[in-house]
Amino acid sequence: QLFNGLPSAKDQDSLLRALVAEGAKAVTYDFAISETPGSIDSKNDWEASIVENKNVYVAGRSTSLKGEEKLLSLPDPLEKITLVPAPKTSDSLNFAKDGVTRRMILTYQGNTLLPLQLASLFNPELKDINKIRGHFDFYGTDQAYIDFHKAKSYPSSSFEDVLNGKVDSSRFKDKIVLIGTDLGIDEGEYAITPFSREVTAMTRIELQANTIDTLIRNSGPIKTHKSIAWIFIALASILTTHVVLTMKPSRGLIILVATLTGF
Repeated sequence: QLFNGLPSAKDQDSLLRALVAEGAKAVTYDFAISETPGSIDSKNDWEASIVENKNVYVAGRSTSLKGEEKLLSLPDPLEKITLVPAPKTSDSLNFAKDGVTRRMILTYQGNTLLPLQLASLFNPELKDINKIRGHFDFYGTDQAYIDFHKAKSYPSSSFEDVLNGKVDSSRFKDKIVLIGTDLGIDEGEYAITPFSREVTAMTRIELQANTIDTLIRNSGPIKTHKSIAWIFIALASILTTHVVLTMKPSRGLIILVATLTGF
């Protein structure tokens, strides 16, 4: 409302220069920057600021096959910018088949995707894919599960507050800064999470924050061994049989409910 639309290329360039000057470790745009309003000159200035800083990235929402890398280039006047793939997954056709986002894609056809590139700035060991906790191969990609936090777990600021100096810019020093949208008009801006089945449960940039943080801490969830499951099944069966055969119904019900709650 304040900008009468998306912030202009001039405003975007001003913010980017401020973040870089403050010492941000990396800045990532995760929205359709080609739709940003502004003159060709202002877009060229913004483009130059993006290209000349090696740790400024523009996230792409799809991957490209080898030989089709030209699909990652933006149209003129931002043609010098190359998108770095950072697609959102959802368990729609495989896995749980409930539309929930649980997985992150680490590599595709041997190319490192954006979340892993960003996390490697803080955890260089991640360059060896075999050291990433819980990673697995799926149709030519290396993937892992995301160690999710609830929505709003990561600090955020409005674009205009940062641009107008209402936020102490020193908070961005040595941080990964993600810039995205939260307009409530496009499902593509959001992800359904294990915490919530709401369509707008979590913004894309907070999804990226969860993904990058999982990699930095190398805390990806892993499946327990099948023997653990069988142990729990055996214990539950023994307990249930014992309660049914030896205890009064009321007392037995309390014990079973307490056991279920504890489990």
